[in-house]
This record gives sequence, C-alpha cells and structure tokens, in this order.
Amino acid sequence: MDLQAVSGIHSQLQAFVLRSDCFGHGQDSDEDSSFQHETVGSSGASNGGVNQLGGAFSNGKPLPLHVRVRILEMALLGFRPCDISRRLLVSHGCVSKILSRFAETGSILPGAIGGSKPRVSTPLVIEKILRYKKENGSLFAWEIRERLLREGVCPREALPSVSSINRILRKKQDPSGVPQRHQRNCEEETVLRNVSPPLVTLGSPVRKSFRIDDIL
Repeated sequence: MDLQAVSGIHSQLQAFVLRSDCFGHGQDSDEDSSFQHETVGSSGASNGGVNQLGGAFSNGKPLPLHVRVRILEMALLGFRPCDISRRLLVSHGCVSKILSRFAETGSILPGAIGGSKPRVSTPLVIEKILRYKKENGSLFAWEIRERLLREGVCPREALPSVSSINRILRKKQDPSGVPQRHQRNCEEETVLRNVSPPLVTLGSPVRKSFRIDDIL
C-alpha cells in the first residue's frame, strides 16, 4: 500500500477513532486467527532491546513504515489497539499514538524530532476557518480541516491540526483575549467596591479608646 492509498482512507479511520470503544482497554480477543504474530524490527539491531510483548525495537529510531501501514490496515478491519499491539508485538501506546496522529493529520509518517513546527495558521487559513464556521455553525473542527484540504486552501502536509482549529474558533468567540476567570474576578471586585463603602476614610485618624465624656 503506497502513501496515496493510505491518505485516501483518512475519512474511514476518522470515524473509527471517534467510536467510543476504539481506545478501550477491554479484554483481548482471539477472533480472526488468520492474523499471525509479526515480529517488529530485526534481531541484530544495535542499540535496541525487547519490549514487554517480545518485539524488538531500536532506540531512537521510529517504527518502520511497513509496520505503520500494517497497524492502519488492521485498524480499518476493526481490530482494537490492544489487539493490534498484541499481534504485531508493538506497545499499546505506540499503536494508539500512530492511529491518533493519522486521524488528526492524515499521515502515518513519524514526526520530526526537535525543531519548531512551521506556522500553518496563516491569515488566509484563519479567514477560511471562520467563514466555514459562520456558514455552518454545526461543523466540527475535523470537518473544517477536511474542507480546507478539499478546496485546496492548503496542502495536506500544511493543514492545521484539529486542536489549532478549535483554538482559532475559541479565540474568535472571546476576542478580548482576557481569561474568563480573571475577567470574572475583576467584575466581582468592581461590584464589591461599588456596594461596600470603606469603613475607614483615608486621612481620618482611628480612635483607639473612648472616654465617658465623649458619650455624655
């Protein structure tokens, strides 16, 4: 399976990941025994080791592409991450991370180690995101992301993430940029200042004792 074919099934995996039982930690099933255990990595890899499942790995090196494709294929066939982990001898966290990354970015390629990510939320992209949301307020962030790609606003490798789109929409709803908690505290302080007059006026001395003559 080439990368174009992998990209073409993005929508299918999006629905798969959104299912509530996708990342559950239920009991491993032995259904469809036609899938045999596949050992990941080479036995002679240097600087490597063996994980708790018995699979070989190499420190500092990402999972091979053919294993990533295999994880994606099994996910589309309905296998849970825990089943994929056991059958491919890859850690459950690694499987879940690869599937989550594919659902969010449409890519199964490993991310770059270190460095800064390029800015993808350009003014044009932000304008399109806000316009799509204004036209249809029920759109989800991942649907906006798909539309950006479909209409050619930006290529797949430069698409903003779902979290970035949600952040742009939240910032539009609260343009002041002031955190709501801080704003609420300021409002409460203003109300208390207007309602409760100060007990002691500045400049007037505080009397520490009283005499009988003052009362009579």
